[in-house]
Amino acid sequence: MTPGVVPVLEVERLSVEFTTPRGAVRALRDVSLRIEPEDTFGLAGESGSGKSTLAYAIMRYLSSNGRITGGDIRFKGESLLAKRPEELRRIRGNQIAMVYQDPTSALNPSMRAGQQIAEVFRIHAGAPSPSAWARALELLELVNIPDPPVLARKYPHQLSGGM
Repeated sequence: MTPGVVPVLEVERLSVEFTTPRGAVRALRDVSLRIEPEDTFGLAGESGSGKSTLAYAIMRYLSSNGRITGGDIRFKGESLLAKRPEELRRIRGNQIAMVYQDPTSALNPSMRAGQQIAEVFRIHAGAPSPSAWARALELLELVNIPDPPVLARKYPHQLSGGM
């Protein structure tokens, strides 16, 4: 913790529960973490330990039967729990994002991979299509994807899991 520096992300005593036919299930209980600028943070745990629930709560993407029952989530010093949906939309994808662990849900199967990457720049940065496409190819090259122009024109099912 650096004095005077606002954490990029701070989760304080976060609790989440899901309503089920058998009653409420407490999925997270008093979870706290702090990520400072320039930090790298890894979260590990057994299957079912709440890692994905935490990520969904941070993004405010909990399913309709899930709710935050306590705590706060602050992004750059501002509570995400106090933000209206339109405010969250401006932040998501532009400043904070989630990469889903299931590749079949991470990418739209009816769109080519490069189109989906470029779409982020068109929607969130207002980039014209040619610039967005060029940036998508740049990013694929940056992460050492072989032959980005060819791969970008493939559909998600044509990519390997590691890609």
